[in-house]
Amino acid sequence: MAPLPENSTPRYRFHYTVTGHSHTLQVRSNSSPSSIAGFFNAYMTAFSGDIFATVLDFVEWAPDNSDIFNPVTTIWDGTTYGSGAGNLENVPWAYTFIGRTPGGRRVRMSQFGAKTLSANYRLTAGENVNIDAVIALLNAPGSQLLGIDGLLPIWKSYADVQVNDHWVKVIRP
Repeated sequence: MAPLPENSTPRYRFHYTVTGHSHTLQVRSNSSPSSIAGFFNAYMTAFSGDIFATVLDFVEWAPDNSDIFNPVTTIWDGTTYGSGAGNLENVPWAYTFIGRTPGGRRVRMSQFGAKTLSANYRLTAGENVNIDAVIALLNAPGSQLLGIDGLLPIWKSYADVQVNDHWVKVIRP
C-alpha cells in the first residue's frame, strides 16, 4: 500500500499538560472546531478516575493539504480532567488505542496520564469501565475521527497500557 501524505486530511492538535509535562494529541477530522472539541471533552471525561489531572492548554487546526497549524478557541480550553498530581514515575505512562480503517490504514492514539499499568499492559473489554467507555466513544456511530485515508476507523476492543520510551529517556537522570 502506497504511503499517503501526512497532510491528506484536516488535523487538530490538542495540547495538554499532565504530571507537569506538555503533550500533544493529533487527530484527523472534518468536523468544526467546536464539534471536535466537544468530542475531545467527551473523550477526556470518559477516562474519569483513570488519568491524573490533565489540563487542555490549547487547540490548533490545519486544513487538508496544509502543514500550517492555526490556533482555534474552544469553550473547553483550560478545563481539567482526571485527578491527582502523579509523580516522576508516572510521566511516561499512557493508554494507547489502535484500529484500522476500511481502506486498511492503521490508526493509533495515545493518551498520557495513565494511573495504572495493569498486570499484562493491556486492558481488554470488561476489565475497566472507563476504558470501555472511551473505546465505545471511539467506535460510536457518527464518530468524528478519521484515518489518514479519510475513512472512519474501527477501533480494537482493548487499550494497551504502556511506558513510553521517549518519556523514559526524558526523565532519566
